[in-house]
Amino acid sequence: MIINEKDNVGVCLDGNGTVPAGHKYALRSIGAGEYVVKYGEVIGRATRDIAEGEWVHTHNLKSHLDESVDLFLPRKRPREKKIYLSRL
Repeated sequence: MIINEKDNVGVCLDGNGTVPAGHKYALRSIGAGEYVVKYGEVIGRATRDIAEGEWVHTHNLKSHLDESVDLFLPRKRPREKKIYLSRL
C-alpha cells in the first residue's frame, strides 16, 4: 500500500513470504545513506543498499530520531541585496 507520492517504501498488507504483513518494503532501489520515506515523512536512512521489493526493517534501516532532518521543509529564498548607484 502506498500512502504518499513521496514514499519510497510501501506497507505489505497480506505478507508475501519475504515481507511480513504490516511491514515496509522498498518501492524502488534505495541507496545506502538515502532517506527512507513512509507516509510522506522521513523515518530514517538506509544503512545499506536496498533492492526494490526488499523488506525494510532494522537490519537495513536506521531511525532518524537522532539526527536533524529538513528534507521536506520549505526552503527560504535568500534575501536580495539592493544595490544603489550613487549619482556623480
